[in-house]
Amino acid sequence: MVRTGLISGAAFLLLAPGSAASGPVDSVLDFLDATRRADGQAVADLLCEDLLALFDSTLVLLRTVASEDGVLARELLERYGLDAEPWEISTWEVPDLIGVVLESRPVLDPSATAEVEREVISMQGRRASVTLSWSRGLTASFELVWEDGTWKLTGTSLMSRWF
Repeated sequence: MVRTGLISGAAFLLLAPGSAASGPVDSVLDFLDATRRADGQAVADLLCEDLLALFDSTLVLLRTVASEDGVLARELLERYGLDAEPWEISTWEVPDLIGVVLESRPVLDPSATAEVEREVISMQGRRASVTLSWSRGLTASFELVWEDGTWKLTGTSLMSRWF
């Protein structure tokens, strides 16, 4: 594995004492592991506040549609390939929605991402970019921010598979 890093700004954030993850790459690898397991709570714990707010507003919209028009809610669930029933939406919290999305629309093929071949890290103050490459030619990029004492994802090229 080749690790390339361009670190500028506050490099001390890479290894912050008392943080759950020692750096941005660790948060990305934890995210990938959680997505493979379709662990909505673990993924939610790794997302920044803005992404959690986006999932929350999506859930509010889904709940509204499900309560007003069950047929339309079913169509939406089917359109996005989500394996769920409209009545279930009223019981969901954000981690449940994320879990259903991950179960229905896996982010990565585990066999294609067994071993990271290359990591490229760029840091600027409280922000970081990580690009991972696997031996089968797959590459994914991740954007992170230092939030609440740990690195949280603000976006990834993989999320386009979710929506």
